[in-house]
Amino acid sequence: MARFFLLADRKWVYIRQLADTCLIGSLVLLPFAIFSGGPTFFFGSLMACILVMSVHIVIRLRSGGFSWRWPALWLVLLVIAVSLQLTVVFQVI
Repeated sequence: MARFFLLADRKWVYIRQLADTCLIGSLVLLPFAIFSGGPTFFFGSLMACILVMSVHIVIRLRSGGFSWRWPALWLVLLVIAVSLQLTVVFQVI
């Protein structure tokens, strides 16, 4: 919510970049959803998704004139979300 106040007029550009990144991440995970491989395939798909999304968001936000802090914050929150999912949902960690 703080992003809405900190970004002011550029908040919709930021939201669009995040939406594009999430869509791309979902598309990267589609092979896992279709083929339902084992744990190794899941881990590989998850790592590929995180890598593609991270590269995409850094490139798009940096080219949009945003500070390096915005993609860094997004990456930190992504790591927290994935860690919680692996811990709570899948009980891997």
